[in-house]
Amino acid sequence: MIGDRIEDVTGNVNDNLKCVLSRLRAAGASRVFAKYLRRNNNSRQQIYLARGDWQALHALPLGPIRRCKPAAPPGSSTAHTRDNYKASLDFKWLDVHGNLHHAPEAQLILYPKYPEIRLGSLQARADWAPHDLLSEQSDGRVLLLGIRPDGWIIGVLLARDSLAAMEFAASRQQPEDNGVLVEIPISDALDSREELLRELARIHRLGWIGSKRLNPHGEVVPCKALHCGGYTLEAELGIIPNGRADPDYLGWEIKQLQSRSITRPLSGGAITLMTPNPDGGIYAEVGAQEFLRRYGYPDQRGQPDRINFGGVHRADRWCDNRPKGGHCTTIELYGYDRASDRFKDPVEGQIRLVDAQDNILASWSIEGLLRHWQRKHAKAAYIPSEAAKNPQRYRYGHLVTLAEGTSLSRFFRAIADGRIYYDPAPKLEHASTASPRCKERHQFRTTPADLDALYDATEVIDVLAART
Repeated sequence: MIGDRIEDVTGNVNDNLKCVLSRLRAAGASRVFAKYLRRNNNSRQQIYLARGDWQALHALPLGPIRRCKPAAPPGSSTAHTRDNYKASLDFKWLDVHGNLHHAPEAQLILYPKYPEIRLGSLQARADWAPHDLLSEQSDGRVLLLGIRPDGWIIGVLLARDSLAAMEFAASRQQPEDNGVLVEIPISDALDSREELLRELARIHRLGWIGSKRLNPHGEVVPCKALHCGGYTLEAELGIIPNGRADPDYLGWEIKQLQSRSITRPLSGGAITLMTPNPDGGIYAEVGAQEFLRRYGYPDQRGQPDRINFGGVHRADRWCDNRPKGGHCTTIELYGYDRASDRFKDPVEGQIRLVDAQDNILASWSIEGLLRHWQRKHAKAAYIPSEAAKNPQRYRYGHLVTLAEGTSLSRFFRAIADGRIYYDPAPKLEHASTASPRCKERHQFRTTPADLDALYDATEVIDVLAART
């Protein structure tokens, strides 16, 4: 019976969407995506997520992507079949009692030929799953995917005539949304925005704040590095520094930019968007220290026995701001088709740093970048700051820039147009000694003037005037 199926999956037949989202939040989800299912989205034919782009890869935390050779029908050759790709998922079903049931075979299947992405094996070896609804061939079911900060995906499947599914359909002009995943707020969207603005107003009113940071145990300790403005702001917000590709505060990525005056919105300067280490090229093959010895140059500010590798590197611009003694290089988007504004194959695509002899000095796989960019930058807050010395301290402006909505297409287009550039800063100190010290830092940066190109919407907010 349909009523039984609703009870099995969502609890009370009258559970509204807010109630189901609350259940996902209680299971640890910090973001929720919805997929309107058509009749051909079922356990036999897999669940179609996207066609024509790779948006689903931006949203979902994936395991390693592996190449797979499709099985050919008996008696036929595999010579003309095109490889597919699969990525494992850490997936659990959520039942009405709040219990989580692991689906160990869950995976995404990528078909580069179309391109197309499907979600499969959600029932295989699972100790519980909504089997009847998964096999049902009908329009109107809704699959909710809750994303937890630890990378687990929590699934709930809504029957087509459940109140929650009908509410979702009524909230969309086109409920099917061309088959793509749609993010829906897990709580009142204004709650996190207003709380963020309230906290930024409080921090602004504090005036000068002594340089500090939080250690891994959440304890406040002094920050003595040259640039501690970001750490100090994060410490006030209770953010412990980490390398995870997740937003910093209530779903918002927090970025501060040192400015000449905090009475104006962001202006000038460089904004560091992300700092991923290369996962390919000579750098990854030989390691940071050997790479610096081969391609670095002596520090130009007089620091003895130090080797640097720096300079601004933009796509298709050779020797841009090359330091004295540095190699002539450029950034190349390998596999990127400017006309269609995407990588034809996200597994084979790369951002590369190449020299004049076509050596690949360093490269970043699209697989690695897509894990980071859209998850971390779906919502971002940019805050101007001022610094002072003796003692080292910072204060933060009341005119902040909130940016929402992004995609890998925007990210790659901005690289292709030179709006995002690679600005590395790895260094090798005490290079000639028996105990050299190596520091890695690979920065992809932009400017305040180019933020509009990275997001669907940007807005300057006066936190003192906002409703707090």
